[in-house]
Amino acid sequence: MSTYIYDFNIAAFIFILSLNVIFHMKQIFHNRKNKIFHVMLVTGIMSTLTETLCYVFYQHPNVPRPLLLLTVFIHLVYFTGGFITFYFFVIETIHPGVRSLWNKLVGITSIVAAFLFSIITILANGTFHSSSNSASHQLIILIIWFALFIFLILNSLISLFRNRNLNNVYLKIACCYLFITTIFSFYIKIAYPRVLIAGFSNAIFLFFLFISSDNDEMYLDKTVGCYNNRAFIEKTADCFEHKKPFTVLSFTINEYPYIDQVLGQESVEALNRRITQFLFKAFGKHNIYALYNIGYAMFLDSSQTDVNQVIQTIQKHFREPFSLNGRLEILTPIFCLAKEPAFAKNGQQIIDEIHNTFADMNKNKSHTVTYATGKYLKLVQREQQVIYAMKKAIELNSFEVYYQPIYDLEAKCIRSLEALLRLNDDKLGFIPPDEFIQIAEKNGMIIDISSIAFRKVCEFIHDNDIKSLGVDYVEYNLSIVECDNPMLANDLLEVMNEFGVSPSQVNFEITETAQAHNISELIRNMERLIESGSTFSMDDYGTGYSTTHYLIKLPLHIVKIDKSILWPAMKDAKSYNVLRQLIATIKSIDKKIVVEGVETQEMVDILDKLDCEYLQGYFYSKPIPADQIIRYLKEMNKKG
Repeated sequence: MSTYIYDFNIAAFIFILSLNVIFHMKQIFHNRKNKIFHVMLVTGIMSTLTETLCYVFYQHPNVPRPLLLLTVFIHLVYFTGGFITFYFFVIETIHPGVRSLWNKLVGITSIVAAFLFSIITILANGTFHSSSNSASHQLIILIIWFALFIFLILNSLISLFRNRNLNNVYLKIACCYLFITTIFSFYIKIAYPRVLIAGFSNAIFLFFLFISSDNDEMYLDKTVGCYNNRAFIEKTADCFEHKKPFTVLSFTINEYPYIDQVLGQESVEALNRRITQFLFKAFGKHNIYALYNIGYAMFLDSSQTDVNQVIQTIQKHFREPFSLNGRLEILTPIFCLAKEPAFAKNGQQIIDEIHNTFADMNKNKSHTVTYATGKYLKLVQREQQVIYAMKKAIELNSFEVYYQPIYDLEAKCIRSLEALLRLNDDKLGFIPPDEFIQIAEKNGMIIDISSIAFRKVCEFIHDNDIKSLGVDYVEYNLSIVECDNPMLANDLLEVMNEFGVSPSQVNFEITETAQAHNISELIRNMERLIESGSTFSMDDYGTGYSTTHYLIKLPLHIVKIDKSILWPAMKDAKSYNVLRQLIATIKSIDKKIVVEGVETQEMVDILDKLDCEYLQGYFYSKPIPADQIIRYLKEMNKKG
């Protein structure tokens, strides 16, 4: 009796075993895809081992036949299991946590078919090592198994290449390789039945898969080496799908902003690495998540005892001062507890709720431990709705510009207008500018929105000959983001030139917050526009970083006093003295004054006595659309 060639199987066994060891030595994120790959490694090892045993037993007549048949059956289960688990590996890679009806049907059909084929193979006594008298039976059995394997591989290939968003080249190579080697192994099995090559082909295939799944860096925060937001989101998705009860305990450090501003980002990163090492040592590597720009999180049992113990362990660690850049700093951890968070549908919503909870805790200096209850989730959902409304308005160019008149006390008429952006959505209705502008500045949409708004203002000035209506200029608000743009002046002048608008017809408003950002860049842009004929105002003076130093340093023509200064002055003597002194200070440095929020004749009379130049508010008109402001100006200035 000629012997079988086991060399390839021995090499395959050692190789797959080595892959298994390397796989477990790495910091693997325990998501479903990695769990499936681990099953594939086990099936690869067991398939190679049981195949070798089958042929060893076959060559020894003394081996009981039931033991031989049992070994064959076990081999078939493991060998077929490798193909089936690969199919699920592909589906999990493409759509994590999602199973379509077709995917389920393919999986169930393959499992049932594999079981039936295994039984048929045993009953027919037609194993892959059958005698020469049953060669035809062997071929039929081989064709049946081959058809099942090709069915699974083709479904995997179709799923992979239909998904154009998947850029995993190694996985596609592995799938094509499996298809080719399955055909090749089928040929070798018929032409050279004593060469055991299937196990070795499977080992190379698993190596390609190992490379394709070697993407755990996308689940790791590279700075500190623990799991990141993506890992947290997948973990929560698994908990929600399987209805596992869980509690998320997160914490951050109160002093993060201080450390960042005073000691720099490098000190923050060094601190985070030390915190991560402590958490690894105290709670293990596989349950620590670094949530970007928030802090840390971990999954716990829902028992209050367990939660309290973890909080106490962390608090104890921070009782001692931390040495940062040679300075001893006392750090205060604050905690957010999301206990069985039914308010959320996914991990991102939990992250958003934790972020907003911490922001509120820092703002209000509230307790060191707070529950996440979902009260901020509506705010996040509202923000997403507003973002969608803004994207739609940008696409449709449906932002509107309203205009509010500014009254000249000396000339007794309207001499200027303030342009104010408005957004009306067909679903959300009127969205306040304070809301959507803040959101737009946060996510970068303000650049496109500002471009639309300024073009509409220039179009209004050009089309309506505002000089003939008695209006010298229109005030246009510059956003904080625009003020940081080194090409701001060039961009604005280009648009004004396109519409044939003189720069003297536009007064640009900046806020106190804007001038606190990058004052040198801001001054360069201001000087370029002033040289061209424009003027500048400081809007909402008295609500932010108010200093006389900036009033003197910035080339401002007008200072606008906010209504929050005016209104209290009408009720309180001390507040009135503040208003009077503020007006005197501004006038002493040769700046014109606009007072906002004027709503009564009493306000007008008081401000006139205080020698203010311009008034703005509902006493004269609320902000109104372009066609209405034209009619208003014709009538108002005619009376004046």
